[in-house]
Amino acid sequence: ISELKVDGANVGFKVSVTAQDQKLPLTFAGTYAADALNGKFTADGNDMAVVTGKKSTVDIVAAAIGKWSFEAETPAGPYAAELILDSPSSGKLVATDGDAVLRKIGSDGDHLTYDVSVNYQGQIYDVSFAGTVNGDEMLGDLLMDGNSVATVKCKKSPK
Repeated sequence: ISELKVDGANVGFKVSVTAQDQKLPLTFAGTYAADALNGKFTADGNDMAVVTGKKSTVDIVAAAIGKWSFEAETPAGPYAAELILDSPSSGKLVATDGDAVLRKIGSDGDHLTYDVSVNYQGQIYDVSFAGTVNGDEMLGDLLMDGNSVATVKCKKSPK
């Protein structure tokens, strides 16, 4: 990328790509708003491709893939489990009361998020998790109806 220009929401740059052993210089002109990029690539004044994109949410999820010791401090006492994220779309909590499949794994800005139904002291609770990943540590909250009901600390297990 060369000649990157950002003026408010307007974005432009030049790039060269190679296709079928031919070097093709392209110019991009578009806009950036919230987490979306829209615009088009042109070459010699001709439209080559329309671009619509959204900021990737995979990075924080990818950073969390692996096995984690999961400890939640709840008003009713501690809850311990093993958090296993197999892929950006698959995971589970493994606890003495049984396994719980993670749903809606994703991110919200720099927060890892997922939903899960946990069995705690014989009761099933539908909760959401929102937290940050920093190397081998994950810190966050379990939420019910948008309110924090537990502070969560996780430590990534060695491979």
